[in-house]
Amino acid sequence: MKIGIMGGTFNPIHNGHLIIAEQARQEYQLDLVLFIPAGVPPHKRQDSILDSSLRCEMIQLAIQSNPHFQLDTREVDSQEISYTYLTLGSLSEQYPDAKLYFIMGEDSIYAVSSWRRPQDIFTLATILVATRNDSSNISRMESQICKITKQYSCSLELIHSPSVMISSSDIRSRVANNQSIRYLVPDSVAQYINDHDLYKNGD
Repeated sequence: MKIGIMGGTFNPIHNGHLIIAEQARQEYQLDLVLFIPAGVPPHKRQDSILDSSLRCEMIQLAIQSNPHFQLDTREVDSQEISYTYLTLGSLSEQYPDAKLYFIMGEDSIYAVSSWRRPQDIFTLATILVATRNDSSNISRMESQICKITKQYSCSLELIHSPSVMISSSDIRSRVANNQSIRYLVPDSVAQYINDHDLYKNGD
């Protein structure tokens, strides 16, 4: 079994997340992609992040039509800081016969060496890196992948997904400024944000 892992705050989940996850699933023949929202992320202020129950409900709405996507709440259910190496360790215990693929955005590949226990991350999972479709960027990315591969003796691969410039922070800003988020998030998520008056005050 091949399992992809999409982590993040998902504040909120958007179409960019879904496009990357689906491309990774198809390109690497993943049987399942787990969306794992962070509970207490180490690099962000907790009081700036929407309550986990709301984020989880939006994820569930966004992925419900894809039988290969699944919400996993192990990080939000924990009171501990959400370190990637701990989550991967937990998944490897739950799925001892599975091969794990950790999906990350291209910005993360330049920061991953500063994460807690990076060697454990690279040992537990193959890293799939989403990159934009321009030659200069791919060249820089391949150089960074080569560097990390040698440093940690690990496996990293590229996800050749369409270049979609969507960010959760931009969505929150647009909602706060009464601008449309149509086509940036699934319709069900946009409706949920509207129905629950989320992000109206820039939260």
